[in-house]
Amino acid sequence: MKRVSIAALLFFAMSMPLAAQDTLIIQENALGQCTMDGSVMTNLSGWTGTGYIDAFNGVGTTVSWEIVAPADGIYTIGWRYAFGGDSVNRRDSKIVIDGNTVIDTLLFFYTNKAWTEWSLRTVDVPLTAGDHKIRLEAARSGGIANLDYFMVVGTAPSAAACTPQFVLTVKSDSAAWGTVWYTPVKTYYDKGTIVTLHANAKPGSMFQCWTGEETSADSVFTFEVHGNVNAVARFLPSRMKPDSAIIGYASVEDDRGTPFWVFGGALGDTVDATTINQLKTYLGDANPHVVRFSGELIGPDTITVRSNKTFLGVGTSAHLKNIEVRLTQAQN
Repeated sequence: MKRVSIAALLFFAMSMPLAAQDTLIIQENALGQCTMDGSVMTNLSGWTGTGYIDAFNGVGTTVSWEIVAPADGIYTIGWRYAFGGDSVNRRDSKIVIDGNTVIDTLLFFYTNKAWTEWSLRTVDVPLTAGDHKIRLEAARSGGIANLDYFMVVGTAPSAAACTPQFVLTVKSDSAAWGTVWYTPVKTYYDKGTIVTLHANAKPGSMFQCWTGEETSADSVFTFEVHGNVNAVARFLPSRMKPDSAIIGYASVEDDRGTPFWVFGGALGDTVDATTINQLKTYLGDANPHVVRFSGELIGPDTITVRSNKTFLGVGTSAHLKNIEVRLTQAQN
C-alpha cells in the first residue's frame, strides 16, 4: 500500500477547490466546542456571539472542537481572532486533528495593540466522512490569541456533541530520590478516564505527597480525569520530619488536606548575611538555604523570598528597619 505523508495531503488539500461552500460557525460554549483552557470574556470590543475565549498563557494551552464531516473532502477550518499587546509575544499554535499533529506551527499574525481588531486565520485540511476532534494548542509561552469563534467551510459540516479531552503529565521532583510511572499512558485523556499514579522512593528517601491539580499522600493514587493534570511526586530524604508547630494552611497542600511538610531551607546550607544585598542573594536564590542575620539592617529596600527557605534573626538585636519582605509564588 502506498503511503502518503500529511504534508502531501495538505499540499493536495490547498490545491483543490471546495465542492461546496457551507459554513459552520461554532461560538464559545456552544455545541461543538469541547475544552477551553481559559475563560469567556466580554471586556474588549468587536466580538460576536456571547463573548470571546481568553486562553491561559503557556505552551500547550488548548481550545478544542468536535465536528462531523458528512463526506470525504477538503475542508477549510479557521478562527476569528485578535492578537494584541506586545507583537513579539507571539501566539502561534499547533493544529491537532484526531490526535495527529497536522500543522506544527500555524502563525497567527498581530492585529493591534489594544486587542480590538479581529482577523480570520484559515487553513485547508482533508477530512474523511465522520466525527473529528480538532485541537488548537499554543506553541509558545504567550498562549493562544483571543478567539471569537471557530469556523468550518465545506460540504455541510455540523457540530458534534463531544467528550472533552485533557492532557496528563507525571514527574518526580527529584530523580535522585524517587521515580514515577502511571497507567494508562495516552496522548489525550477523555473526561472520566481512570488514571493510577505510582511513586517509588529510592533507598535513603521517602515519598511525601503528590502535588498539582490532583493531590494525595498515597504513593499509589487513582483518580478520574476532569481537567488537565500536572502531577508531581514529592520525595524527601528519610531523615526529614515536618515542623509540628506549623498549623493551618501552611501545613497542607490544598483544601482537601493533603499534607505538605514545611521545613524551609533544611535541605541546603546554613549561611550568615551581614548586609541587605547578601540577604537578597541568599533568600532570592533558587537553592534551599537557612539564612541567619543579626544586628540591625536599615532600608528602604525590598527583599524577595523564594521557595525552600528558613529566615532567622539571631539574638535579641536582630531587626529589619524599613525593609519589605515579599513572598510571591513561593512555597515551603
